[in-house]
Amino acid sequence: MTKSRLVLFAAGAALFLFGAQAAAEITVSVVAPDITFSGNDAYLDQALNEIFDQAASAQFQDRIDQFKAESADELNKYGEQEKLAQGFADANLAASQSGTFQAFEGYKIFAVSVGMMVGIQLPSSDFGVISDLSTTIKDDPDVYMGVAPSMSVNVGFNMGKLLGFFNNDLGDRAKKFYVNVKGGVYNGSYDASDTTFDMKSTTLGIGVNYQILPPINLGLGLLKWRGVSLGSGLTYQRNTFDSSTTLDPITQEYTMTTTVGSGAYAGTITPSVILTSTPKVDIGVDMKTFSIPLEALTSVQLLYVLNVNFGVGADLVFGKSSITAVSSSDMDVDEVSVNGTNVNYDVTQKGSVSVDASTNDIKPTLARARVMGGLGINAGPVKLDIPMYYYFSAGYGIGMTVGFVW
Repeated sequence: MTKSRLVLFAAGAALFLFGAQAAAEITVSVVAPDITFSGNDAYLDQALNEIFDQAASAQFQDRIDQFKAESADELNKYGEQEKLAQGFADANLAASQSGTFQAFEGYKIFAVSVGMMVGIQLPSSDFGVISDLSTTIKDDPDVYMGVAPSMSVNVGFNMGKLLGFFNNDLGDRAKKFYVNVKGGVYNGSYDASDTTFDMKSTTLGIGVNYQILPPINLGLGLLKWRGVSLGSGLTYQRNTFDSSTTLDPITQEYTMTTTVGSGAYAGTITPSVILTSTPKVDIGVDMKTFSIPLEALTSVQLLYVLNVNFGVGADLVFGKSSITAVSSSDMDVDEVSVNGTNVNYDVTQKGSVSVDASTNDIKPTLARARVMGGLGINAGPVKLDIPMYYYFSAGYGIGMTVGFVW
């Protein structure tokens, strides 16, 4: 009955995944429509008005209860979304790497960068599994996957130069230390077919790096190794993801039995009604993570303009992720027939179908190891870098950073 569409945005491409995003505790509410009959055989109208009287007719109310039960049965497989919530939380971790200095460590005085990052969590790195995701999610929507974007401005200082303004000895002692602070917000809205998406993120962080091995310049800009830097810090990343999806119509036909006392339809009849609803599902994901990175970084400048960086690390992660899903629609009457023949009717009040669900406070993976790299271009103090992250267990991050380094 229920399916939704999530979009993974990465490097300007979109991966569409079809599935339902309901949640742990599902409440399905159905209100029957009010139907009145006139313009048919008078005795038939009387019999139909009696059997379709939702307040008095046990048969019609039983059919509404059936509709509710069938809807709930369809939603049972969406009853828990813990894997999905954790997937979003883990994707949020990768997104927190926006504005990284991983290609610029070892700078002399200061560095400033502006960067964006998209974190993606997939259930597997196996291409076969990825290509079958749409079918997998349709059958079992609680899949370990998620997406999160971020954008931030990062400002860093060589503490030796900064403290040297006040005390030369203190500056000399701190010359291998670098401190940076970053922050940013990102808001984006996207339309994809019959689905809309709104993404909002907030990034705040502080970092410290220690240059354990100093840079080496072989001269003339042909080859410069920026040494090895060890880094840590604390980053807060919050992402909210809201989508609104119009689903395929849900159509059910129900048959009842009643008796007409006189007229052309005298005797037992079997009126049938076709009920249809076209649900609109509003999905909300709220991801909050606090991460402590532990990493080692290095980079090489080649032929003046090219830059290659590499690093390894791990993150300690705290936080939570929650998913809410609310679906609502009118219940329309498409057709009423008696013994296979359509009859006249009026819908004086449409019915309704609604679903309310939530999966709350799912924790991200506590510790995640990663490798990272990047390719970039140098134009004097201006730097362009494309950072890429791989978290073991099929987590990915890809972004773009523009920096000014002096």
